[in-house]
Amino acid sequence: MKYQLTIAIILLILVFQPALSQEGYGFRVEQITVSSDYSSIDVSGEAVIAVGKSGLLTVWRPGRVDHTTIATSDLSSISCVESLCIVAGKGGIVSDVDIGRMAYKSYTLSKKDLLSVAFDGRIAVIAASDELYIYRPGGEVMKAVQSRLKISRITFSEGVFIAAAEKTASKVSPSGDIEKIADYTSNLITAFRHRGSVWALAADGLYMDGSRILTGSYTAAAPHPRGILLLSGMNIQLYDAIDRQVKHVATVTRQVGSIKLYGGDRVVASGPAGTLLMVSEGAQNMLTAPSGEYSTAVDDGVGGVYVAMKSGLILRYSGGAFTTYVLGDEPRRMTVSGGLVAILGSRSLWSLNPATGELARVEAPVKPSDFNDIAPSVRTGYWITLAGPNGIVDLTLDGQVLPASVGGKLLAVTLGYAVGEKIAAIITGECFVA
Repeated sequence: MKYQLTIAIILLILVFQPALSQEGYGFRVEQITVSSDYSSIDVSGEAVIAVGKSGLLTVWRPGRVDHTTIATSDLSSISCVESLCIVAGKGGIVSDVDIGRMAYKSYTLSKKDLLSVAFDGRIAVIAASDELYIYRPGGEVMKAVQSRLKISRITFSEGVFIAAAEKTASKVSPSGDIEKIADYTSNLITAFRHRGSVWALAADGLYMDGSRILTGSYTAAAPHPRGILLLSGMNIQLYDAIDRQVKHVATVTRQVGSIKLYGGDRVVASGPAGTLLMVSEGAQNMLTAPSGEYSTAVDDGVGGVYVAMKSGLILRYSGGAFTTYVLGDEPRRMTVSGGLVAILGSRSLWSLNPATGELARVEAPVKPSDFNDIAPSVRTGYWITLAGPNGIVDLTLDGQVLPASVGGKLLAVTLGYAVGEKIAAIITGECFVA
């Protein structure tokens, strides 16, 4: 069986109807895979909000993720204060988004592509490459200001709007006045005020108040209570301004382009191909599942689910986030038995210990390709049951097998039952009845 490229979690919701003194059931379907590239990310309370191509807006909260399309053009930047976010994108599109109600209104400010937005809760400064707009939620452009430099980024922190434009950082007032702060020797990626200083990330390193304090190739930066979060390739680092040291935070397994602090020391990041993830204490959890070809899924027995990709990536979805495991095989079927996940691969049998994350090959005198399905065993002392064209085999964790023929080709098995071509079997602890 082949699953669609988009997977969804279907949640059963109990719906009460007191007027009729009856109980009914409903379903909520949450899409948890995204294929579009994310371009920008922000945090508001417990919510992580990301925007990307084709007007995609994703709002992740613990236990829930929502996706919606708020425009037909690509979105480039988002800035949030409490539940209100301002989003800017190509073709002059600007959207006011209430993430509490998942409602939005979109406006066209100009015909120019909008590159960046920063919002202070009252007004937003929005940048095109050669123009700044002072914007008030509701679609009102209070002022448009021409810039002689190409603007790449607008930020707001510690009460100050700062524009990064070529090799210059400038302060932008709420009335639209522009005041140069400092010039740099290479083009700026971003600049912002933090811990009372102006920090700038340039092509040749990190600067504080105009002086370079760190040399290196970095692609993103964000404030942190102790200093500055930095992104270098697949590595998230922290420049600790107190200890004046660069510290390793985490290595991510997928390409990201934007990073942001998320409560305490956790970091959220977004990037191409629907990548949205969170890093906590060095461990990575994905907030959305990657797009691709999925092969199988199984309930974990405690409110979550395991899903497997043909590439060998196994994800456990629980509490609104994914824990990832990498299998050196193509998963075909999975089951949960004895507290372990049993995986029927194309080349081997595997066990996954959810408590430790350890993946181990199960050595047994069977050929996985001879079997079509896997289930917990009902026989005392045995771990799993394998079903295939030649019948049923029960297997222990240490590789002992107990085969049985049922006189037909079996295609699927579950706890105590198996079915196949013109055959159904009941599996008991003592015998097999076809």
